[in-house]
Amino acid sequence: MHRRGWPYKEFLTAKNDGIVLPNSMAYLTEYPLREDLLMKVFVVHAINDGKFVEINLSATDDIFLQVEPELRSVLKNIRLTK
Repeated sequence: MHRRGWPYKEFLTAKNDGIVLPNSMAYLTEYPLREDLLMKVFVVHAINDGKFVEINLSATDDIFLQVEPELRSVLKNIRLTK
């Protein structure tokens, strides 16, 4: 995502954020949706059964604080199957 010009805002870890998905990394980033509105995105990159998986959970910044707890809960509970 950084190559797309999306800056890393926060890396998420098992210890601090409860991310338990094996073989994964997660972070928060943002990008302008339009001049007056940002899109905030939790991005998860994982390797599952030898395949790359990318999961994006996003919301516009005007509602992000309202939905952030739910998005973080989803991140803690993601499970991938083969």
